[in-house]
Amino acid sequence: LRRGLVALQSGRVEDAAILLDDAEALHGDPGPVLAQALLAWRTGDLELADARFEEAGESLHATSAEPHAWLHLQRGLLDLDRGRLDDALAHYQAADATLDGHWLIDEHVAEIQWRQGDTAAAEATLVDVVERTGGPEYMGMLAELALSRGAEAEAAAWVAEADAIYAEQLAMYPEAAAGHALDHALRFGTPDAALALAEANAATRPNGGALASLAEARLGMGDASGAVEAAEAALASGWRSADIWLAVAESYAAVGRTGDAEQARAAALAFDPTC
Repeated sequence: LRRGLVALQSGRVEDAAILLDDAEALHGDPGPVLAQALLAWRTGDLELADARFEEAGESLHATSAEPHAWLHLQRGLLDLDRGRLDDALAHYQAADATLDGHWLIDEHVAEIQWRQGDTAAAEATLVDVVERTGGPEYMGMLAELALSRGAEAEAAAWVAEADAIYAEQLAMYPEAAAGHALDHALRFGTPDAALALAEANAATRPNGGALASLAEARLGMGDASGAVEAAEAALASGWRSADIWLAVAESYAAVGRTGDAEQARAAALAFDPTC
């Protein structure tokens, strides 16, 4: 099972499928089913992913609340990837009913509030999450919300605080911190810093998501041909998502491949009509 999940995160989808099939044949517990749901999700079969999450939930006999809440949360994230905001919120609320008041559930509820236009509620929720966790990724979200209402000084303060925390995390746990730090650098950092993080992240976990972020970072540096190379590598990995197709579309557009860019944009909208 672990070898299959490592293969998936490494962008080796065919190897992952074989290993996870073997794991499911050997073990009759929900673990391999959950892994199969993740495989389907990452490779773009979102209906199958949701069905397998539901199947795992039906066979989950854990007495603690956390596994049941986690399943609801995953199904909510899957709906979010499809642009189904009301469905995602329903799953988050079910997770909260199972495990009341957990900060991770609250953070995802805030994301829905934000995307549905209730930015004041989203901001209040995220401030509470930051007070409880000190998480720099949520500070970045608060910075974006502050910018959306023109509070540039407030946004800069959130960014500076997040920058300091990410610097500490990267010094202590460079591989573990690279993903979130990269997202932050792509939004608020310099192109050089974003590219360095994107290259390190893709070297550690060369999957479709990491390669799409590398394409975005290369675009930020003005390296359009390098962005196309990374975006096409993301597709070759077997991973599929709206974010990956958007990275492909932006990369093709940067080199003047307008028709290919339009097709990639259409593929992104097929995943998430709200993207």
